[in-house]
Amino acid sequence: MRLQQLRELKMANLVWEALSAIGTLAAVAVALWFSAQSMRASGRVEKDRAELAAAKMLSPLSALERKVSNLFSFFSFSSGEPFGQYRDALIEIQGLEVMAASISIEDLYPLLHLKNSAAKRSARALGLIQSFTADANAILSHHSWSDVAQREPHQQKWREMLSEIKDLLAVAVLACKAAASTGAPRPTPNEIHG
Repeated sequence: MRLQQLRELKMANLVWEALSAIGTLAAVAVALWFSAQSMRASGRVEKDRAELAAAKMLSPLSALERKVSNLFSFFSFSSGEPFGQYRDALIEIQGLEVMAASISIEDLYPLLHLKNSAAKRSARALGLIQSFTADANAILSHHSWSDVAQREPHQQKWREMLSEIKDLLAVAVLACKAAASTGAPRPTPNEIHG
């Protein structure tokens, strides 16, 4: 009889241990499910934040890209241009400097979740614009710029810088355009007219 009671007691303990293990597994599964839901919701928030920032930054980055493209064309096809046209280019360069300065790293930070490293490429383009405008402002303002023989080495360097800036901005603009069209598409006629 005593042996029977010991067996029953041991069996009861095994049942409680099994139920305890099942309960622990269930608690872990529920915790993992809630964690996954939280991560999914956080991912949606980050995606929404990136699309919102892309919609905001699309126009400024596009404007920078156009201005850089115009300056690239000017320095690519202006080796013998009259000195007065370089003064116009200097005004354009100063405008580019102001436009680039109006975009901060805080503006680009939400773009980190976009494809093709749009935020980092935009930041790199802004840094290159800063270098280009500092160099071009100093050299174009100097009296030696009127000497045509002095121009080509500087123009070659500027073409290379502007080409890289243009490429970086082109990729960033495409990424912003894709995200903005998803997050903030143009309204349909039904949406406009109710």
